[in-house]
Parts: sequence; C-alpha cells; structure tokens
Amino acid sequence: PTSVSWNDCVATFGQSRVQARRIRVRTAHDRTGRERDLLIEGLVSQRIHLQDIGHLADLPIGGDAAATLSVDSDTDDVVLTGTARIENFSLATFPFGTLQTPPGQGWRMQGMRVTAPIITGSHRQSHYELHDPYLDFSRYSLAAGAHVQSPDMRLQDFYNMFHFEGDPTFTPYDGTGQVDAQVDYVLGRPGDDRDGVMTVDARIHHAQVLAFGERLTEGDAHVAYSWLRRRDGVRGARISVEHFTARKGVGAVDASGWMDLGARMHFVAGARDIPLGAVDMVRAADVPVSGTVSALFTVEGTPDAPRYDGDVQLDNLVVIGRPLGGVSIDLTQTPEGAPARGDERPPVGRIDVGVRALAERLRLDASLHVPWASSRWRDGGGVEHTTWERAWGRSVATASLSTRGRLDLLPWLPPT
Repeated sequence: PTSVSWNDCVATFGQSRVQARRIRVRTAHDRTGRERDLLIEGLVSQRIHLQDIGHLADLPIGGDAAATLSVDSDTDDVVLTGTARIENFSLATFPFGTLQTPPGQGWRMQGMRVTAPIITGSHRQSHYELHDPYLDFSRYSLAAGAHVQSPDMRLQDFYNMFHFEGDPTFTPYDGTGQVDAQVDYVLGRPGDDRDGVMTVDARIHHAQVLAFGERLTEGDAHVAYSWLRRRDGVRGARISVEHFTARKGVGAVDASGWMDLGARMHFVAGARDIPLGAVDMVRAADVPVSGTVSALFTVEGTPDAPRYDGDVQLDNLVVIGRPLGGVSIDLTQTPEGAPARGDERPPVGRIDVGVRALAERLRLDASLHVPWASSRWRDGGGVEHTTWERAWGRSVATASLSTRGRLDLLPWLPPT
C-alpha cells in the first residue's frame, strides 16, 4: 500500500477535543501522482482551549478556538481550507479579541512559514482586518506580521491591547479613526531584547481626537513605532510622528517630532486661527469671549522633566464685551535640576508665563514651581509600575502686574 489511513479519529487533551472523519498519510511513492502526502477530511473541533497548547515559540497563548477544516496537500506545501474562530485570543499576554477566517479562505504552510490571505478581528469596540498575515519559524524563534486595516480603531482599545491602559503618559489622549498599518514582530534575533522587537508603520485618517480635554476633528497622521524593550513601556520604544494634522473649528492644528529610548522627546506643535468659541476649555468656563488663537510650541526633555517653549497670540480678543485687541503670551517650562535617574524623584518644574496686552501697556509675569509626587499604576497585564505625577496642590506661585502709561479702567467697571 502507498498510504495508511484512520477513520473516525478523536483526540482529547485538557479542555480540548478534536475529531476527524478520515486521516490518510502517504507512506510510499505514488506512481500515478494522484495521491497527496496528507489528506484530512471532516476535521471538526467545537473547542480547542489554547492554554492546553501553552506556547507559540516560547510566547504564551490563550483563547478558545472552534474550527472546521480539511487538508489535501503535499507536506512541503500544506493548504488548509475551512473556517476557524478564536474567542479571547491572546499572545504574549496581549489581548487581541476575536479572530476568524472568512468562509472560503484558508492557511498555507510552506516549510516553516504559515500564511493566510485575510483574518478578521474585533477587540472591544474596534474592528480590524489582517491582510497577508504570516508566522515564520525558519530563521528566528518567530517572525510574525500583517498589514492591518481598521475602519474604527479606538485608541483606548489599542492601549488595552498593548498594556498601555492606565499609563499616565497616554491618559490625556483618546480618539478613534481609520488605521492602515504594517506590523511586524521578531523573537529570538541575536542582539534583540528577550521579549522580541515589534515595529509598526501606521497611517491614520479621519480621526476624532481628544487631547488634554480638547476635541479635534479630521485628524491625519503618519506614525512609526519600534518597541525595542517591552518591559520598559514607552521608555523602551522609539516613536516618530512624521506628521499630525487636525481641525479645531475652522482653525488648524499640526505636530511632528520623535521620542527616543528613555522617552527623550523632541516635538513641535502649532495651531493657527482657532476661534476661541471652539476651544472646549473656554466653553466650559462659560465666559463671553471671542477672538482667535494661534500658537507654536516645542517640547523636549522627558515626560517627568519636560522643557516647553511656547508662544501664543490672541487676536481680536473681546472679553465680556470689552475689546482687548491683541494679547501675546510667552510660556516656558524648565526642570530645576538634572534629570532623575532610575526611580529618583524628578526635579521641580518651573513654569513661567508672560502676558502682554493693550499694546504692551499691561504686563503680567508669573512663575509656578511644581513638585512631583510618587504614584503607581497597573497595566492590562497586571504589572504594577511606579511613576511620578505633578503635585499641583503643593505648588508655589509668584506673580507681578505692571503697567506702562495710563490705562482707562472705566470701560471695565460694571454698569451702575
């Protein structure tokens, strides 16, 4: 005989059960060429508990899979057809939600490389597709990747996937948008971190963004991300923001820059001709005000010892019906000391504000010295991190108000 076969096969392990109607393996050369190396018919599993398998190339996996598959291929080019669905899938403790193959699609195993045309997924409120996903075991412990597209990726769901949820660095930012990204991961490459290296090149379109309480629309961005030391969180990554643009009312916002290992930053951000009535902070204050605001900021240093330098220009400013014309604001922040090392307390931050109004006749200069307080946060993987937060309640402020020439205060007095 050229092959051996088994009928009505059942395998159980842990909480998993797999059954197949027929399995045939070719054991000798088939001169007719009609018989393939491997035939599996009616392979069905209502549940494969992935924890029973345990690991994929030393990375823990989890979730529950259901599949209906068939195989009729040679061993050097195995094609699996059918359907599969994995609930609560996780890899290396990162949760990716539900994954499934569309009907009629399958997997291909060529040597030590596994590929598929498309896999659809959803995690919490986000949906995504993995185009041309692959797993490759031929060179390193594991190389994996996919072209990822999402019509509605929510930033909070992304934080949850990669254990950034709760990180104070990302807390001020939220939003949703269309994502088109290439994601690749390598484990076991010489010289890399023991947890592997992940690279992401993402383009984001039509995003709705929330940053420091301000809502932006029509966000568009190109971001490159290399996660070199996973255990260090954002400090173990290189991030490049090639560009970010968005709308605020009829005004525009843009930014670009990078963050290197150790969270060393250099960013430039600007805003042009934004109506004050469109600024959420102004609306929340419920003060009658009109005019436009433009600004330019540079940000350097690290998140716990930042250096800001900003210029803000208010034009055609009217407050409570009183015209102020143009107002210029200079804002700087500098750390009063050397950057902290390890878990040391960061240096006190000094914020200086200078306001010039009424054709430079009114000047306000203020300084605020803000210390830091120790804090802790827990990521999605249950790991607790120590961080530092600004202790605003313990700040020390000084201010001076001066005038040049006479000021007519009568228009500012309340009506009698």
